[in-house]
Amino acid sequence: MSTPIFWWSLAAMLVLLELVTGTVYLLMVAIGFAAGGIAAHFGLQDSSQLLIAGLVCGAATLGWHSLRSRRKEPAPQADKSVQMDIGETVEVRAWESNGTARVMYRGAEWSVQSSETASVGTLLSTGLHRIIEVRGNTLIVTPTKTFSAAPAETSSTANG
Repeated sequence: MSTPIFWWSLAAMLVLLELVTGTVYLLMVAIGFAAGGIAAHFGLQDSSQLLIAGLVCGAATLGWHSLRSRRKEPAPQADKSVQMDIGETVEVRAWESNGTARVMYRGAEWSVQSSETASVGTLLSTGLHRIIEVRGNTLIVTPTKTFSAAPAETSSTANG
C-alpha cells in the first residue's frame, strides 16, 4: 500500500469512528492525517509527513478546544432545550419560613425555592411564579409579572 493511501485510510477510519462515538476531537485528528496524506502526495519524506500530521493534529485540536472554551453555554439546569420545565408556571400558595414551598406540578408535589433573596422578616410573594431553573427535584422560580386590566367604569345613572 502506498503512503498516501495509508494516510487517507487512517483519516477515513477516524471519521467513521467519530460518527460512531460523536466526539469532534477525532475529526481534528483525521484532519491531521489528511494533512499527512497531502504531504505524501507531494512526495515528502516519511518523517516530514509525520511532523506535518502531528502539527496539524495538535493545531486543530487546540483550536477546537479554545473555540469551545470561549463559547458561553447556559448551565443545563437553566437551559430550556434541556429542561422542558423552564418557562412553565406554578402557583405558590404559601412560603415556609426557610424560603421554600411545596407546589403541585405535573401531577406531583415539587419543592420550590424562590430566586429572590428574602431578608429576615420580609415575605415572599405568593401567586403565579415562572420556573427559571431546575436543581435536582427543586424548582427555582421567580414571580410572574401579571398585568390586570383596569375595571371598566360603570355609570350609576340610568337613562330615562
